Amino acid sequence: MSETQVQLLEEIDALRRVVAARDRTLLSLTQRMDQIIETMQVEQERFDQTVQRERELSRFVQQILASMHDMLIVTDPDGIIVQANIAAYRELGFRPEVLMGVSLDALLPPMTLATYEQSLSVLRTVSASIWVEVIAKRRHYLEEQELLGQDGVVAGIFRVGAELFYDLQGKFAGAVLTASNFTQRKKAEQALANSETRLRRMLDGSPVPLFVVDQDHRLTHWNRACEALTGMSAAMMIGTRDQWRAFYDTPRPCLLDLVLDDADAAKRSQHYPGGIQERELAGQIWEGEGFFPKLGNKWLFFTAAPIRDGQGRIVAAMESIQDITERK
Repeated sequence: MSETQVQLLEEIDALRRVVAARDRTLLSLTQRMDQIIETMQVEQERFDQTVQRERELSRFVQQILASMHDMLIVTDPDGIIVQANIAAYRELGFRPEVLMGVSLDALLPPMTLATYEQSLSVLRTVSASIWVEVIAKRRHYLEEQELLGQDGVVAGIFRVGAELFYDLQGKFAGAVLTASNFTQRKKAEQALANSETRLRRMLDGSPVPLFVVDQDHRLTHWNRACEALTGMSAAMMIGTRDQWRAFYDTPRPCLLDLVLDDADAAKRSQHYPGGIQERELAGQIWEGEGFFPKLGNKWLFFTAAPIRDGQGRIVAAMESIQDITERK
């Protein structure tokens, strides 16, 4: 074989090695590309799953917010409302497109806002909003207060709780408020207070001596006629279990105490040997009479009746007294 042929074979072999190395490189690159593509597909699947979970979570949160009976309002750091649930629109009478972007301070009556502003220093440290600044100052905010609706009129009395919230970097991001409508409850409380006031005035104004005990036998009412008869003031008697003290020298139950305990005939006879009569007049009534040396040798006719709640349970008892000395 000639030298030229040998040289040619060597060049062919060298070329073959180059091609083989290139093929190996291309194969390696192809395999690496396949791995990258596979990794990207896995990551895309994970991303898609994460996005799906976030969407499901968002829908779940929106469903919860929509089903909440209480209001929920979220603000930005300056106290501008950026999110609210259906209850907030309903309770405050705002249209959704109107409430978004409203300052939280606009929901407070002017007098409340002025009072809050006076409690703050001139320099705001957290927010441009007076209310958010107050929330930050108190840390744990819980108040019953009036809130204004879209028309600027008081929408009701609400129990408002509020907290500040922060982003993942710890930067102040705004405030979250929840509010329960207490309007009906406050009206009911006021009606009950008015009713109790009327009852107390009626009892105090009655010419018949009357006193009332609760289910713990503590005096809750001792009217003026009772004060006049016994010489013991309401201030001295109310809140105590000393109703016996006005009539007897030693502790013992009065008739209304026996009514409250629904005492049997034997116990009634033990304390009232002269006998206790029972009669029905819009409910069970016990009555009797007795001689009371402690009250200046007076004969008294006394009547006691239970006071029941809406379920028919005895929760208190009342006793009235009549001076029948002249009849004797």
